[in-house]
Amino acid sequence: MTQPRKLATRSLAERVAMEMGERVGDFVDYVASAGKSASKCAKIIFKLDRIVLDELTEDNILSNYSCLVID
Repeated sequence: MTQPRKLATRSLAERVAMEMGERVGDFVDYVASAGKSASKCAKIIFKLDRIVLDELTEDNILSNYSCLVID
């Protein structure tokens, strides 16, 4: 799921994780800066939209993802 701002990315990941009874970094994670990567076990990942756009330059079909939600 993409978000336009760092604060929204982190806040939504925290909220979804809380509602699922999880911790951020387990099933739900977020990436709000270019140097950070999501946990290997994360199934729901919130990312800045510019980071997803950067990923598109290397993998134009985003083969690592099964679903993409753009906000």
